[in-house]
Amino acid sequence: MTTPFRPDLEVDPPFLDNSPPHWAARGLSTVMIALFAVLVLVAILVTIPETVTGAFVLVPERGADPVRTPREGTVAEVRVSEGETVAKNAVLFVIRSQAVGDRMADMRGVEMQSTGLQARLANANAEYESQRRADALESTRLTTRAASLDRIATLKKKQLVVTRDMADRSKRGQQSGAVGGWEVDRLSLEADQLAADVETVSADRDEARAALAKLRQDAATREVQHRELLRSLQQEGEIARVRVDAMKRLPAGAQGDLVVTAPCTGSLLRMMVSTAGAVVQAGDALGEIACAGERLQVEMALGQQDVSRVRVGQGAKLLYDAFPYQRFGARTGRVRWVGPASAVRAAVPTTPTSGAEGIFRALIDAADTSIAVRGELRPLLVGMRGEARVVTGRRSLISYAFEPIRALRENFSGAPSAPPTPPVVPKASGSAPSPVTRPTS
Repeated sequence: MTTPFRPDLEVDPPFLDNSPPHWAARGLSTVMIALFAVLVLVAILVTIPETVTGAFVLVPERGADPVRTPREGTVAEVRVSEGETVAKNAVLFVIRSQAVGDRMADMRGVEMQSTGLQARLANANAEYESQRRADALESTRLTTRAASLDRIATLKKKQLVVTRDMADRSKRGQQSGAVGGWEVDRLSLEADQLAADVETVSADRDEARAALAKLRQDAATREVQHRELLRSLQQEGEIARVRVDAMKRLPAGAQGDLVVTAPCTGSLLRMMVSTAGAVVQAGDALGEIACAGERLQVEMALGQQDVSRVRVGQGAKLLYDAFPYQRFGARTGRVRWVGPASAVRAAVPTTPTSGAEGIFRALIDAADTSIAVRGELRPLLVGMRGEARVVTGRRSLISYAFEPIRALRENFSGAPSAPPTPPVVPKASGSAPSPVTRPTS
Protein backbone atom coordinates (compact mmCIF):
# COMPACT_ATOMS: atom_id res chain seq x y z
CA MET A 1 0.00 0.00 0.00
CA THR A 2 1.44 3.41 -1.07
CA THR A 3 2.26 5.98 1.57
CA PRO A 4 0.84 9.43 0.83
CA PHE A 5 3.25 12.46 0.33
CA ARG A 6 3.66 14.69 3.33
CA PRO A 7 5.67 17.95 2.99
CA ASP A 8 6.59 18.06 6.62
CA LEU A 9 8.35 14.78 6.28
CA GLU A 10 10.64 15.96 3.27
CA VAL A 11 14.45 15.71 3.90
CA ASP A 12 17.46 17.41 2.11
CA PRO A 13 19.00 15.55 -0.79
CA PRO A 14 22.38 13.94 -0.19
CA PHE A 15 24.24 16.21 -2.87
CA LEU A 16 24.54 20.04 -3.45
CA ASP A 17 22.46 21.76 -6.07
CA ASN A 18 24.24 22.09 -9.46
CA SER A 19 22.85 25.52 -10.38
CA PRO A 20 24.54 28.53 -8.61
CA PRO A 21 22.42 31.05 -6.83
CA HIS A 22 21.15 33.95 -8.94
CA TRP A 23 23.13 36.59 -7.06
CA ALA A 24 26.47 34.79 -7.77
CA ALA A 25 25.85 34.64 -11.54
CA ARG A 26 24.80 38.29 -11.64
CA GLY A 27 27.83 39.40 -9.60
CA LEU A 28 30.29 37.43 -11.76
CA SER A 29 28.93 38.90 -14.99
CA THR A 30 29.09 42.39 -13.52
CA VAL A 31 32.74 41.91 -12.53
CA MET A 32 33.65 40.61 -16.00
CA ILE A 33 31.92 43.51 -17.72
CA ALA A 34 33.64 46.00 -15.40
CA LEU A 35 37.02 44.33 -15.95
CA PHE A 36 36.54 44.49 -19.73
CA ALA A 37 35.57 48.16 -19.51
CA VAL A 38 38.63 48.87 -17.38
CA LEU A 39 40.88 47.08 -19.87
CA VAL A 40 39.38 49.06 -22.76
CA LEU A 41 39.90 52.33 -20.87
CA VAL A 42 43.48 51.35 -20.03
CA ALA A 43 44.18 50.46 -23.66
CA ILE A 44 42.78 53.82 -24.80
CA LEU A 45 44.07 56.14 -22.09
CA VAL A 46 47.38 54.60 -21.04
CA THR A 47 50.31 55.47 -23.31
CA ILE A 48 53.83 54.10 -23.28
CA PRO A 49 56.98 55.82 -24.62
CA GLU A 50 58.06 54.83 -28.11
CA THR A 51 61.85 54.68 -28.55
CA VAL A 52 64.40 54.24 -31.32
CA THR A 53 67.40 52.17 -30.30
CA GLY A 54 70.85 52.36 -31.85
CA ALA A 55 74.49 51.84 -31.00
CA PHE A 56 76.61 54.91 -30.24
CA VAL A 57 80.21 55.94 -29.63
CA LEU A 58 81.69 58.99 -27.92
CA VAL A 59 83.58 61.23 -30.38
CA PRO A 60 85.11 64.73 -30.11
CA GLU A 61 82.74 67.56 -30.86
CA ARG A 62 85.01 69.06 -33.52
CA GLY A 63 85.52 65.68 -35.15
CA ALA A 64 88.36 63.23 -35.42
CA ASP A 65 91.75 63.96 -36.97
CA PRO A 66 92.53 61.78 -40.00
CA VAL A 67 95.81 59.89 -40.07
CA ARG A 68 97.07 60.01 -43.65
CA THR A 69 100.06 58.59 -45.45
CA PRO A 70 102.30 61.25 -47.02
CA ARG A 71 103.73 58.88 -49.67
CA GLU A 72 102.51 55.94 -51.69
CA GLY A 73 103.70 52.48 -50.77
CA THR A 74 102.80 49.22 -49.07
CA VAL A 75 101.81 48.96 -45.42
CA ALA A 76 104.53 46.88 -43.78
CA GLU A 77 103.34 47.02 -40.13
CA VAL A 78 100.19 48.00 -38.25
CA ARG A 79 101.14 48.58 -34.63
CA VAL A 80 97.76 49.69 -33.22
CA SER A 81 94.20 48.47 -33.18
CA GLU A 82 90.84 50.23 -33.34
CA GLY A 83 89.78 51.79 -30.02
CA GLU A 84 93.32 51.80 -28.62
CA THR A 85 94.63 54.85 -26.77
CA VAL A 86 97.96 56.10 -28.12
CA ALA A 87 100.41 58.82 -27.11
CA LYS A 88 101.57 61.69 -29.26
CA ASN A 89 104.23 60.75 -31.84
CA ALA A 90 103.62 57.06 -31.21
CA VAL A 91 104.26 54.88 -34.27
CA LEU A 92 100.96 53.76 -35.82
CA PHE A 93 101.94 52.43 -39.25
CA VAL A 94 105.15 51.52 -41.05
CA ILE A 95 105.01 51.95 -44.83
CA ARG A 96 107.58 50.59 -47.24
CA SER A 97 107.87 52.99 -50.15
CA GLN A 98 110.28 53.41 -53.04
CA ALA A 99 109.65 57.13 -52.90
CA VAL A 100 110.86 57.16 -49.29
CA GLY A 101 114.09 55.43 -50.31
CA ASP A 102 114.59 58.01 -53.03
CA ARG A 103 113.83 60.69 -50.50
CA MET A 104 116.51 59.36 -48.17
CA ALA A 105 119.05 59.41 -51.00
CA ASP A 106 118.00 62.93 -51.94
CA MET A 107 118.25 63.99 -48.33
CA ARG A 108 121.79 62.63 -48.05
CA GLY A 109 122.70 64.44 -51.27
CA VAL A 110 121.21 67.68 -49.99
CA GLU A 111 123.01 67.25 -46.68
CA MET A 112 126.32 66.74 -48.52
CA GLN A 113 125.52 69.81 -50.61
CA SER A 114 124.82 71.77 -47.44
CA THR A 115 128.12 70.57 -45.95
CA GLY A 116 129.93 71.61 -49.13
CA LEU A 117 128.29 75.01 -48.99
CA GLN A 118 129.49 75.45 -45.42
CA ALA A 119 133.04 74.55 -46.51
CA ARG A 120 132.84 76.96 -49.45
CA LEU A 121 131.59 79.66 -47.13
CA ALA A 122 134.46 79.07 -44.71
CA ASN A 123 136.99 79.07 -47.57
CA ALA A 124 135.52 82.26 -49.00
CA ASN A 125 135.74 83.96 -45.60
CA ALA A 126 139.33 82.78 -45.11
CA GLU A 127 140.33 83.92 -48.59
CA TYR A 128 138.68 87.29 -48.15
CA GLU A 129 140.29 87.77 -44.74
CA SER A 130 143.72 86.87 -46.13
CA GLN A 131 143.28 89.26 -49.07
CA ARG A 132 142.03 91.95 -46.72
CA ARG A 133 145.17 91.63 -44.57
CA ALA A 134 147.36 91.72 -47.68
CA ASP A 135 145.53 94.82 -48.90
CA ALA A 136 145.99 96.44 -45.53
CA LEU A 137 149.73 95.76 -45.63
CA GLU A 138 150.00 97.00 -49.22
CA SER A 139 147.96 100.07 -48.35
CA THR A 140 150.27 100.81 -45.44
CA ARG A 141 153.32 100.34 -47.66
CA LEU A 142 151.98 102.58 -50.40
CA THR A 143 150.90 105.22 -47.89
CA THR A 144 154.38 105.19 -46.33
CA ARG A 145 156.07 105.28 -49.74
CA ALA A 146 153.91 108.15 -50.91
CA ALA A 147 154.67 110.09 -47.74
CA SER A 148 158.40 109.35 -48.09
CA LEU A 149 158.44 110.38 -51.74
CA ASP A 150 156.54 113.52 -50.84
CA ARG A 151 159.22 114.43 -48.29
CA ILE A 152 162.01 113.62 -50.77
CA ALA A 153 160.34 115.74 -53.43
CA THR A 154 160.06 118.64 -50.99
CA LEU A 155 163.72 118.30 -50.06
CA LYS A 156 164.76 118.06 -53.69
CA LYS A 157 162.76 121.15 -54.47
CA LYS A 158 164.53 123.06 -51.71
CA GLN A 159 167.90 121.81 -52.94
CA LEU A 160 166.94 122.82 -56.46
CA VAL A 161 166.07 126.33 -55.30
CA VAL A 162 169.37 126.66 -53.42
CA THR A 163 171.42 125.24 -56.31
CA ARG A 164 169.80 127.54 -58.84
CA ASP A 165 170.41 130.49 -56.55
CA MET A 166 174.07 129.46 -56.27
CA ALA A 167 174.29 129.00 -60.03
CA ASP A 168 172.91 132.50 -60.61
CA ARG A 169 175.43 133.99 -58.20
CA SER A 170 178.24 132.05 -59.91
CA LYS A 171 177.19 133.49 -63.27
CA ARG A 172 177.36 136.99 -61.84
CA GLY A 173 180.76 136.17 -60.29
CA GLN A 174 181.96 134.82 -63.62
CA GLN A 175 181.08 138.07 -65.27
CA SER A 176 183.12 139.93 -62.66
CA GLY A 177 185.94 137.40 -62.94
CA ALA A 178 185.68 136.15 -59.35
CA VAL A 179 184.43 132.67 -60.24
CA GLY A 180 185.61 130.33 -62.90
CA GLY A 181 183.49 128.94 -65.71
CA TRP A 182 183.78 125.39 -64.54
CA GLU A 183 182.09 126.25 -61.22
CA VAL A 184 179.18 127.81 -63.06
CA ASP A 185 178.82 124.75 -65.29
CA ARG A 186 178.92 122.39 -62.28
CA LEU A 187 176.21 124.28 -60.44
CA SER A 188 174.06 124.46 -63.55
CA LEU A 189 174.49 120.73 -64.12
CA GLU A 190 173.67 120.01 -60.49
CA ALA A 191 170.53 122.17 -60.70
CA ASP A 192 169.38 120.31 -63.81
CA GLN A 193 170.01 117.00 -62.06
CA LEU A 194 167.99 118.15 -59.05
CA ALA A 195 165.16 119.25 -61.33
CA ALA A 196 165.16 115.80 -62.96
CA ASP A 197 165.17 114.18 -59.53
CA VAL A 198 162.22 116.31 -58.42
CA GLU A 199 160.25 115.22 -61.47
CA THR A 200 161.16 111.56 -60.90
CA VAL A 201 160.26 111.67 -57.23
CA SER A 202 157.01 113.50 -57.96
CA ALA A 203 156.13 110.92 -60.59
CA ASP A 204 156.89 108.06 -58.16
CA ARG A 205 154.82 109.78 -55.48
CA ASP A 206 151.87 110.22 -57.85
CA GLU A 207 152.23 106.61 -58.95
CA ALA A 208 152.19 105.44 -55.32
CA ARG A 209 149.10 107.51 -54.64
CA ALA A 210 147.40 106.13 -57.76
CA ALA A 211 148.34 102.59 -56.74
CA LEU A 212 146.93 103.27 -53.28
CA ALA A 213 143.67 104.59 -54.75
CA LYS A 214 143.43 101.59 -57.08
CA LEU A 215 144.14 99.27 -54.17
CA ARG A 216 141.35 100.80 -52.15
CA GLN A 217 138.97 100.59 -55.12
CA ASP A 218 139.89 96.96 -55.70
CA ALA A 219 139.40 96.27 -51.98
CA ALA A 220 135.92 97.84 -52.11
CA THR A 221 135.09 95.79 -55.22
CA ARG A 222 136.33 92.59 -53.56
CA GLU A 223 134.24 93.41 -50.48
CA VAL A 224 131.13 93.79 -52.61
CA GLN A 225 131.90 90.54 -54.43
CA HIS A 226 132.53 88.80 -51.13
CA ARG A 227 129.21 90.00 -49.72
CA GLU A 228 127.42 88.81 -52.85
CA LEU A 229 129.19 85.46 -52.64
CA LEU A 230 128.22 85.15 -48.98
CA ARG A 231 124.60 86.03 -49.80
CA SER A 232 124.51 83.47 -52.61
CA LEU A 233 126.06 80.73 -50.48
CA GLN A 234 123.79 81.52 -47.54
CA GLN A 235 120.77 81.44 -49.84
CA GLU A 236 121.80 78.06 -51.23
CA GLY A 237 122.45 76.84 -47.70
CA GLU A 238 119.02 78.04 -46.54
CA ILE A 239 117.34 76.32 -49.48
CA ALA A 240 119.23 73.12 -48.67
CA ARG A 241 118.29 73.42 -44.99
CA VAL A 242 114.62 73.90 -45.85
CA ARG A 243 114.71 70.85 -48.13
CA VAL A 244 116.39 68.76 -45.44
CA ASP A 245 113.88 69.92 -42.83
CA ALA A 246 111.00 69.10 -45.16
CA MET A 247 112.44 65.64 -45.76
CA LYS A 248 113.05 65.09 -42.06
CA ARG A 249 109.41 65.87 -41.29
CA LEU A 250 108.58 62.49 -42.76
CA PRO A 251 109.85 60.27 -39.93
CA ALA A 252 111.62 57.17 -41.16
CA GLY A 253 112.46 53.95 -39.39
CA ALA A 254 115.82 52.30 -38.97
CA GLN A 255 115.66 50.72 -42.44
CA GLY A 256 114.44 53.86 -44.21
CA ASP A 257 110.74 52.90 -44.17
CA LEU A 258 108.15 55.63 -43.74
CA VAL A 259 106.78 55.88 -40.21
CA VAL A 260 103.29 57.35 -39.66
CA THR A 261 102.94 58.71 -36.12
CA ALA A 262 100.04 59.93 -34.01
CA PRO A 263 99.46 63.71 -34.28
CA CYS A 264 98.21 63.91 -30.70
CA THR A 265 97.40 61.84 -27.63
CA GLY A 266 94.00 60.21 -28.05
CA SER A 267 92.04 57.17 -29.12
CA LEU A 268 91.75 55.55 -32.53
CA LEU A 269 88.10 55.72 -33.51
CA ARG A 270 88.36 54.04 -36.87
CA MET A 271 90.94 52.00 -38.79
CA MET A 272 90.72 52.07 -42.60
CA VAL A 273 93.79 49.80 -42.81
CA SER A 274 94.02 47.11 -40.16
CA THR A 275 96.39 44.56 -41.70
CA ALA A 276 99.79 44.69 -43.38
CA GLY A 277 100.12 44.38 -47.13
CA ALA A 278 97.64 47.06 -48.15
CA VAL A 279 98.75 49.31 -51.01
CA VAL A 280 98.12 52.99 -50.27
CA GLN A 281 98.52 56.18 -52.26
CA ALA A 282 99.78 59.54 -51.08
CA GLY A 283 97.09 61.24 -48.99
CA ASP A 284 95.05 58.11 -48.28
CA ALA A 285 93.47 57.98 -44.82
CA LEU A 286 94.74 55.12 -42.69
CA GLY A 287 92.54 55.85 -39.69
CA GLU A 288 90.93 58.51 -37.53
CA ILE A 289 92.17 59.58 -34.10
CA ALA A 290 90.25 61.58 -31.51
CA CYS A 291 92.53 63.84 -29.50
CA ALA A 292 92.09 63.74 -25.73
CA GLY A 293 90.95 66.75 -23.72
CA GLU A 294 88.23 67.86 -26.14
CA ARG A 295 84.50 68.14 -25.53
CA LEU A 296 82.72 64.92 -26.39
CA GLN A 297 79.45 64.19 -28.14
CA VAL A 298 77.45 61.03 -28.78
CA GLU A 299 77.40 59.75 -32.35
CA MET A 300 74.49 57.37 -32.87
CA ALA A 301 73.81 55.04 -35.80
CA LEU A 302 70.27 55.00 -37.18
CA GLY A 303 68.75 52.48 -39.55
CA GLN A 304 66.51 53.17 -42.51
CA GLN A 305 63.33 52.52 -40.49
CA ASP A 306 64.35 54.73 -37.57
CA VAL A 307 65.76 57.90 -39.11
CA SER A 308 62.33 59.23 -40.10
CA ARG A 309 61.16 59.22 -36.46
CA VAL A 310 64.15 60.98 -34.88
CA ARG A 311 63.95 64.75 -34.63
CA VAL A 312 66.21 67.47 -33.23
CA GLY A 313 65.40 68.23 -29.58
CA GLN A 314 64.15 64.76 -28.64
CA GLY A 315 65.41 63.27 -25.39
CA ALA A 316 67.58 60.17 -25.25
CA LYS A 317 68.76 57.61 -22.71
CA LEU A 318 72.42 56.61 -22.90
CA LEU A 319 73.40 53.13 -21.71
CA TYR A 320 77.20 52.88 -21.54
CA ASP A 321 78.87 49.50 -21.89
CA ALA A 322 81.67 50.62 -19.56
CA PHE A 323 79.13 51.63 -16.88
CA PRO A 324 76.22 49.11 -16.90
CA TYR A 325 72.92 50.93 -16.34
CA GLN A 326 71.70 48.16 -14.00
CA ARG A 327 74.33 49.37 -11.53
CA PHE A 328 75.16 52.96 -12.45
CA GLY A 329 71.87 53.99 -14.03
CA ALA A 330 71.07 55.40 -17.46
CA ARG A 331 72.36 58.82 -18.55
CA THR A 332 70.39 61.38 -20.50
CA GLY A 333 71.00 63.51 -23.54
CA ARG A 334 69.25 65.46 -26.28
CA VAL A 335 69.39 65.06 -30.05
CA ARG A 336 71.23 68.00 -31.62
CA TRP A 337 71.60 66.94 -35.26
CA VAL A 338 70.34 64.24 -37.61
CA GLY A 339 72.30 63.49 -40.76
CA PRO A 340 70.52 64.30 -44.03
CA ALA A 341 72.21 61.44 -45.90
CA SER A 342 73.47 57.97 -45.12
CA ALA A 343 77.14 57.20 -44.58
CA VAL A 344 78.93 54.30 -46.22
CA ARG A 345 80.80 53.55 -43.01
CA ALA A 346 79.84 54.71 -39.58
CA ALA A 347 82.13 55.24 -36.64
CA VAL A 348 79.69 53.30 -34.45
CA PRO A 349 79.15 49.54 -34.67
CA THR A 350 76.26 48.33 -36.80
CA THR A 351 73.99 45.35 -36.47
CA PRO A 352 74.67 42.30 -38.65
CA THR A 353 71.43 42.80 -40.60
CA SER A 354 71.87 46.49 -41.27
CA GLY A 355 75.25 46.22 -42.97
CA ALA A 356 77.56 49.11 -43.68
CA GLU A 357 75.27 50.73 -46.25
CA GLY A 358 72.31 52.91 -45.35
CA ILE A 359 73.50 53.99 -41.90
CA PHE A 360 72.43 57.49 -40.83
CA ARG A 361 74.22 59.50 -38.15
CA ALA A 362 72.69 61.45 -35.30
CA LEU A 363 74.57 63.61 -32.78
CA ILE A 364 73.41 63.76 -29.17
CA ASP A 365 74.58 66.22 -26.52
CA ALA A 366 75.25 64.21 -23.35
CA ALA A 367 74.24 65.81 -20.08
CA ASP A 368 77.10 64.17 -18.14
CA THR A 369 80.85 64.27 -18.64
CA SER A 370 81.68 61.81 -15.85
CA ILE A 371 80.08 59.01 -13.82
CA ALA A 372 80.53 58.37 -10.11
CA VAL A 373 82.07 54.97 -9.36
CA ARG A 374 82.45 54.15 -5.65
CA GLY A 375 82.36 57.81 -4.77
CA GLU A 376 84.99 58.78 -7.40
CA LEU A 377 84.15 60.59 -10.63
CA ARG A 378 85.35 58.71 -13.68
CA PRO A 379 85.46 60.80 -16.88
CA LEU A 380 83.81 59.63 -20.08
CA LEU A 381 86.51 58.84 -22.63
CA VAL A 382 86.67 59.02 -26.38
CA GLY A 383 85.67 55.75 -27.99
CA MET A 384 83.33 54.55 -25.22
CA ARG A 385 80.39 52.72 -26.74
CA GLY A 386 76.93 51.76 -25.71
CA GLU A 387 73.27 51.86 -26.67
CA ALA A 388 71.17 55.00 -27.13
CA ARG A 389 67.39 55.04 -26.83
CA VAL A 390 65.77 58.13 -28.32
CA VAL A 391 62.22 58.80 -27.11
CA THR A 392 60.32 59.69 -30.28
CA GLY A 393 56.83 59.98 -28.72
CA ARG A 394 54.14 58.14 -26.77
CA ARG A 395 51.68 55.59 -28.09
CA SER A 396 48.50 54.07 -26.69
CA LEU A 397 48.20 50.34 -26.12
CA ILE A 398 45.19 49.99 -28.37
CA SER A 399 47.13 51.33 -31.38
CA TYR A 400 49.26 48.18 -31.34
CA ALA A 401 46.09 46.11 -31.85
CA PHE A 402 45.29 47.94 -35.08
CA GLU A 403 48.68 47.34 -36.68
CA PRO A 404 47.82 43.81 -37.94
CA ILE A 405 44.54 45.13 -39.30
CA ARG A 406 46.30 47.99 -41.11
CA ALA A 407 48.91 45.60 -42.50
CA LEU A 408 46.19 43.21 -43.67
CA ARG A 409 44.35 46.05 -45.40
CA GLU A 410 47.52 47.17 -47.18
CA ASN A 411 48.19 43.61 -48.33
CA PHE A 412 44.72 43.21 -49.82
CA SER A 413 44.56 46.64 -51.41
CA GLY A 414 45.38 46.78 -55.11
CA ALA A 415 47.61 49.14 -57.03
CA PRO A 416 46.06 52.47 -58.09
CA SER A 417 44.86 52.63 -61.68
CA ALA A 418 47.00 54.53 -64.13
CA PRO A 419 45.67 57.92 -65.25
CA PRO A 420 44.37 58.09 -68.84
CA THR A 421 46.83 59.21 -71.50
CA PRO A 422 45.94 62.71 -72.73
CA PRO A 423 45.34 63.10 -76.48
CA VAL A 424 48.11 64.60 -78.61
CA VAL A 425 47.29 68.12 -79.78
CA PRO A 426 47.82 68.54 -83.56
CA LYS A 427 50.59 70.87 -84.67
CA ALA A 428 50.02 74.20 -86.37
CA SER A 429 49.26 74.48 -90.09
CA GLY A 430 52.15 73.87 -92.40
CA SER A 431 53.32 70.76 -90.65
CA ALA A 432 52.10 67.23 -90.83
CA PRO A 433 49.39 66.52 -88.24
CA SER A 434 50.36 64.18 -85.46
CA PRO A 435 48.17 61.16 -84.92
CA VAL A 436 45.77 61.48 -82.00
CA THR A 437 46.36 58.87 -79.38
CA ARG A 438 43.13 57.65 -77.83
CA PRO A 439 43.09 56.09 -74.38
CA THR A 440 42.32 52.40 -74.30
CA SER A 441 39.38 51.27 -72.28
